[in-house]
Amino acid sequence: MVIQAMHAMGAAEAAKPVSRIAVTTGWEFRQHLDPNSTAANGAPSLPEGAGFAVWRPAEVPGMVGTDLLRNRLIPDPFYRENEASLQWMENADWEYRATLQAGSEMLSRRHIELVFDGLDGYAEVFVNRHKLITADNAFRQWRAEARPWLKSGANELLVVFPSPIRQARIVAAGDPSHPQGGAEDKTYIRKPAYEYGWDWGPRFVNSGIWRAVRLELWDDLRISDFHISQPDVSAAVAHLVAEIEIEAASGQAARIALESEHGSRKPEQALSVSLHPGVNTLRLPFAVAAPDLWYPAGYGAQAMYTFRLVVNQNNQTEDEALRRTGLRSVVLRREADTWGRSFEFVMNGIPMFAKGADVIPFDSFPARVTEADYRRVLQSARDANMNMIRHWGG
Repeated sequence: MVIQAMHAMGAAEAAKPVSRIAVTTGWEFRQHLDPNSTAANGAPSLPEGAGFAVWRPAEVPGMVGTDLLRNRLIPDPFYRENEASLQWMENADWEYRATLQAGSEMLSRRHIELVFDGLDGYAEVFVNRHKLITADNAFRQWRAEARPWLKSGANELLVVFPSPIRQARIVAAGDPSHPQGGAEDKTYIRKPAYEYGWDWGPRFVNSGIWRAVRLELWDDLRISDFHISQPDVSAAVAHLVAEIEIEAASGQAARIALESEHGSRKPEQALSVSLHPGVNTLRLPFAVAAPDLWYPAGYGAQAMYTFRLVVNQNNQTEDEALRRTGLRSVVLRREADTWGRSFEFVMNGIPMFAKGADVIPFDSFPARVTEADYRRVLQSARDANMNMIRHWGG
């Protein structure tokens, strides 16, 4: 299926394609010492002469813990009893900064959105001292329009992380149902639970920009979400639905299309729609005849399909997105039996013998984990004839 968007612009200049610019270099960090901050009021004292309030190089994506370690401001947190001596980090406030360069071409765009794919902990994001984002959830994306606050030349991007421990206690104090005297308030913050420690890992309640940061530049429209749902899949035919969200700056006609690729097959289908200003939710049903199904290890091959969504304006690509997935039917079968109810996964009509293990976070600091690390562990599971992994996050 191929998607094209046609928009009557008259004599106006044609809209430019969506542009995504990574913001990964030039980052610095330090301890945030605002006298009104949570950490400045009663936070544990820091090691003498450490210079935590001095701007130092940082890596993004990353975490406070990894940046402190990289700058040799703390000892190896995994050595002997160093964990106990580093608990002060969770009670301090931290801040990160970078410079955004904006030229005339960038500023000519109608929308310049600042996008954070992951902010671990409470965070406030500023551009040239204007607050754009107040974040409180590590598991979601944060996005804000930055264009009104950008100027030609250098622009300051600042991200402030108040202590997650102290901030969660402030939130808990406002809940009349919160049990008094409790030492932990982690239920009041959307944050990885493993950071609070367990029998297999240390306690490091971290903060940081743990996923990618970018600027998204667009004019008339952009693809804001795209995934493939699989309501009915069999060996004969896979009935699929492309679930699409398109954000439009104004009302306009569009022609959307999706291309599915598997081997030499590249079927395409197009659909004309009318977009209204704001987010448009679209569902595009389609079918794949005689699909090559995806199977767990030991039951068959892991066939994969690539789906390419394209949006055109005036015969020019405006935005596109790719998704890669396997086509399969998964059913959790629960049937009455002698002992109560069964619990069985059925894959493509075949009852599975589930053999596997729990997998825990590969590192207390996820930014240090590489693709090679994931492949090494998952390949070892595959070599042991496992076909199911339970992700245990805390």
